[in-house]
Amino acid sequence: MAEQMTILVLQLGIIIFAARGGGILFEKLRMPAIIGELTAGIIIGPYLLGGINLPILNQPLFTAGETFPVSPQLYGFATVASVILLFLIGLQTDLKTLLKYSITGSLVGAGGVIVPFFFGNLTAVFLSEYLFGVQYGPAHPIPLILGVIASTTSVGITAQILSEKRKMHSPEGATIISGAVVNDVLSIIALAVIIALTQSGNIRWQEATKIAVQSILIWIAFTAFALIFSKQISSFLKRYKDTTTITIMGLGMALILAGIFEKAGLAIIIGAYVMGLSFSKTDLDYVMQEKLTSLYKFFVPIFFCVMGMKINLGIFASGPVLVFGFAYTFAAIAAKIIGSGLPPLFLNFNLRGASQIGFGLAPRGEVTLIIAGIGLSVGLLNQEAFSAVAMMTIITALIIPGFFSLLLQSNKPVLRKKLKPESEKTKHIQLKMPSSTTLDLI
Repeated sequence: MAEQMTILVLQLGIIIFAARGGGILFEKLRMPAIIGELTAGIIIGPYLLGGINLPILNQPLFTAGETFPVSPQLYGFATVASVILLFLIGLQTDLKTLLKYSITGSLVGAGGVIVPFFFGNLTAVFLSEYLFGVQYGPAHPIPLILGVIASTTSVGITAQILSEKRKMHSPEGATIISGAVVNDVLSIIALAVIIALTQSGNIRWQEATKIAVQSILIWIAFTAFALIFSKQISSFLKRYKDTTTITIMGLGMALILAGIFEKAGLAIIIGAYVMGLSFSKTDLDYVMQEKLTSLYKFFVPIFFCVMGMKINLGIFASGPVLVFGFAYTFAAIAAKIIGSGLPPLFLNFNLRGASQIGFGLAPRGEVTLIIAGIGLSVGLLNQEAFSAVAMMTIITALIIPGFFSLLLQSNKPVLRKKLKPESEKTKHIQLKMPSSTTLDLI
C-alpha cells in the first residue's frame, strides 16, 4: 500500500505540471485548454514517456494494465474531478434562461441526441468489420455506446465563445445553452440505459423503454426535489457560517447525490449536475463558484490529463482506426448540425440563426470524454474505439469553434419575427452601509 501511494503522489505531481503547462500553451494558441491537457496526458501517459523504465523507481511511472490504461487510484481522482466539473456547470447554469427557452432548447437538445445517435451507431455498424474484424449489429454494445458519445456536446467550449461575443443571453445563445444542457442530460440517461441493458446481458426494446422511463422519472423527481427545497438546503448550509465550510459541505452533498444516482442506475455526473443546478437559484451560487475555483484548477486538469493517458497513439498507425476515426468525426459533426439546426427553423429562427445553433452544439469536450471514460471502464469500449472518440473530440474542439465564432460575428437578425422587447425601465437604488467593513464585503 505504501509503495502504491508513493507512486500515486509522484504521478499526481507530474500530472499537475504537465496538464497546467499544456493548458496554458494551447490557450496562448487560442485553442481550448482541455485539448492541451488531453495532449499532455497522451505525452506523459503509459504509451509514450510514462512507459519508460525509470532507474530510481525500477519501473515506469505510468503503467498500462491489461484491461485499463491507468491505475484505480488515479481513476478515482479523475472520478472526483468529473463530479466537481459537473457540479460547477450546474452552478453556472442560468435557471431562468433555461426555463424561458426550455421548449425550444428541449427540441434542439432532443434533435441533437437522436440524429447523432443513429449516425454514430450506423457508422460503427457499417465499419465494424473493417475496424474490429467482426460485423456488429446496431444493438451491440460498441455501436450503441459510440452512438451515445456522438450525441454529446460541450457546454464549456460553447459557453466560453458566447460569453466572449456577448451573446450569452441572446435568443440563439440562450437556445444553445438550454439545448446543450438537455442534450447532455439525455446523453447521460441513454448511457445509463445502455449500461443497465448490457450488464443484464439481455437487450430487449421493452426493457430498454422501461429503464429509460425509470431513469427520466428518477432524474425529474430528484431535480424537482432539489429545486423546490433549494432554499431550505441553502439555509441549512448557512448554519456553518464560514463560506469555505459552506462550499465544502455543498460539494459533499453533490458527492452524496452523485453516489445515489449511480446506485439508481444513472451516471454519477447527473447527480453532481442536479445538485449544482439546485444551488444555482440561491444566494450561495457565486460564493460556491468562487470558493471552488482552486479545487477546479487542481482536479479538472487531472481529469482531462488522465483521459489523455488512455489514448494509445500506436493504434493511430493502423489504417482502419484512422479511416474509422475520420468517418466517425464527419458523421458526428454533420449529424449534430442537422439534428440541432433543423428544429429552430420551425421555431421562429431563420437559416442564419439555425446554423448558429447547429454549429454551437457541434463541439465535443468534457462530457464526451467523461462518457467515453465510463464506457472504457465498464468494458463497453475497446482501445480502438476509444482512440476514435478522442480523435473526434480533438478535431471538433479545434475546428468547430472557429466556424461558430465567424457565424456569431454577423449582427443580422436570427429570428423571422422580432420578439416584443422586454421592459428596460431602470431604478436607481442607493444603499447606506452601516460600516466600512460591510462596504468592503459588498
